[in-house]
Amino acid sequence: MEFSSNWLGRYVELPESTDELAAKLTAAGLAVEGIERRNGDVLLDLDVTTNRPDCMNHVGLAREIAVLFDRPLTWAPPQLTESDERTADAIEVELSTPHCPDYVARVVRGIKVGPSPEWLRELLESIGQRSINNVVDITNFVLWETGQPIHAFDLAKISGAKIEVRYARRGETLTTLDEERRELTPEVLVIADAERPVALGGIMGGLDSEVTEATRDVLIESAHFDRTAVRLGARRLGMHTDASHRFERGADPSACRPAADRVAELLAEVAGGEILRGAIESPHPEFFGAFEGIVDLERLNAFAGVDYPADRVEHYYRELGFDPRPGDAGQLRVTVPSWRYYDFWQRRSDGSVWEADLFEEPMRMFGFDMIPSDLPAIGPPDAGSSLEHRKRERIRGLLAACGYCEAINFAFQHRAADRLFPGLRPVDEPVEIANPLSVQ
Repeated sequence: MEFSSNWLGRYVELPESTDELAAKLTAAGLAVEGIERRNGDVLLDLDVTTNRPDCMNHVGLAREIAVLFDRPLTWAPPQLTESDERTADAIEVELSTPHCPDYVARVVRGIKVGPSPEWLRELLESIGQRSINNVVDITNFVLWETGQPIHAFDLAKISGAKIEVRYARRGETLTTLDEERRELTPEVLVIADAERPVALGGIMGGLDSEVTEATRDVLIESAHFDRTAVRLGARRLGMHTDASHRFERGADPSACRPAADRVAELLAEVAGGEILRGAIESPHPEFFGAFEGIVDLERLNAFAGVDYPADRVEHYYRELGFDPRPGDAGQLRVTVPSWRYYDFWQRRSDGSVWEADLFEEPMRMFGFDMIPSDLPAIGPPDAGSSLEHRKRERIRGLLAACGYCEAINFAFQHRAADRLFPGLRPVDEPVEIANPLSVQ
């Protein structure tokens, strides 16, 4: 995944040495696989692991860089100037499935669709994104800036001025923005107006409601979709998009409103629109509870094999967006930020975060390369040798002396090979797996 240094530089002061930046990111678990200088920019090719969707955007990566180099993150909330007309008077939103726990809608009226300004085109093209028009480019910019997928509808093409999030009905179809006509099934989450589907939830918009040069009023959609629902729908339709890539891995559940406001702010700036007052928002805060865990500093040091300064550990948690608070003696109570929600999804039976998952954060910032690579001490045997074990070793030695070689075969094989090389001891009929990688 490519990131632009010019783009990152909007949020954090980068070090002069790109090699130093790459080395520190790699030591923090964000492996830089390539560096390319192109058109006055430096592109970093990162291997962002599937558990870190928070770093699949420039602000998220800039946050990591800011902590690694002890520099401020210059990211400010959007500043909006709104009209007297209310968003709720222009559009109605209905959520008919729990698999969309948050949906934010904003409306911007009186825009002028046209080419994007040079700064916007250059940033998008630096990471291989094709410039389309100022409205679409802004939604793509905010996706790559914040990590929150956004879609813009032509409000005039939304029948009944109503949006419903639901599952597709059997027999429904939708022609998506790539001009492919898709047969929908009840496994596919859709965004529908009063008459028909107009977008695939968390995957791609529909062609009939796209923004064109004739568009004057825009409906901004910023929603959070259940990652399993998006994955099943995308697989059913054979699709993979920038949006589905992030939703499947777990987008920030608290990013919907800030991202919608950011798009509205930029539309007013770039396309000359007027932002309607307020937003329609249907959040379910109980769906996304805050995760908390205990960090015992002595256990952290024993786990890493390094004596970390307690004040520095607390500093790293705070700068990464965690909320560390004093606990019992030598302990911190740490709350996980919303953009790491899915990374800490797997928890203990009591609902608390696994301590090893929390240990990883300061260890990353100190640098995995700073952890000593000492071999563990070899202690005495766990138990004495049994008679059966001694017999097996004696037989193995005799067979090797006779010229035989020991082979350890794959546990899985097709039935014909299993019959050719039967086991030495009688067993029941072998179990046939339902999803073999190959069939012979």
